[in-house]
Amino acid sequence: MAYKFLADEPVSAAIIRCGREQLDRAITQLTERINDDPVGAVHNARKAIKKERSLLRLARGAMPSGQRRSENATLRAAARGLSNARDTEVMVTALEELSERFAGQLLRSYKRGRKALASARTTRSQEDLHAWRKRVKDLWYHERLLAPTCGPTVRGRAKESHRLADLLGDDHDLGLLREKLTRDVVPVPVDVDAVVRLIDHRRGELQTEAILIGERVYAEPPKAFRRRMKRSWDAGRAAAQAPLEQHPAELAAATREPQPS
Repeated sequence: MAYKFLADEPVSAAIIRCGREQLDRAITQLTERINDDPVGAVHNARKAIKKERSLLRLARGAMPSGQRRSENATLRAAARGLSNARDTEVMVTALEELSERFAGQLLRSYKRGRKALASARTTRSQEDLHAWRKRVKDLWYHERLLAPTCGPTVRGRAKESHRLADLLGDDHDLGLLREKLTRDVVPVPVDVDAVVRLIDHRRGELQTEAILIGERVYAEPPKAFRRRMKRSWDAGRAAAQAPLEQHPAELAAATREPQPS
């Protein structure tokens, strides 16, 4: 029946009827429809609980205050738990819609990074090293985005990508300094040749370390990389959904009318 009072219905009876209907609706959503449409079921159950609490406020003065407060507290706790579940499920659903598209972009970025590594390792040119650094930063940003869902393995790889990006950044800065020293007149007395030798030595160290780390970061073939990321992503999503699966029974127990003894 609709959520409304009937013209020929006593108010007290209408409040009881509407209250029972909303509790039944919440329980039905969370016990019978949760598997078919988790987001919709949780959303509808939350709406039913809001309507039930509104009825309790309307009944203020018409029922014992202690009973009203107790029932309202029970409903509030159930709604709070559902709110957390709904927020998680909505987030997961939204991410799921983006996941396939993002997976393609992630794989493309990874392939470009592997290709840039190969060029930088061969030429050691300022241009190729800088191009590789940009691809490494792309990978680092992507891994940072995915780490909260994908877990500690991806979080650890993000740290390694970050370290690699920093090494290449330091090398790039020294390369720019070298260009300036060898191209422009230095306004202070300095042994330019000695400084350039120091820069070249340090850049050699940075590049060697960067390439060693890069070979680890990009060791997987692209298809293996994608499979691993997908496994981590799916496992993280499943873990995020787990709390949602616990709420239906909790809400049903919290809101079901006591059975006569």
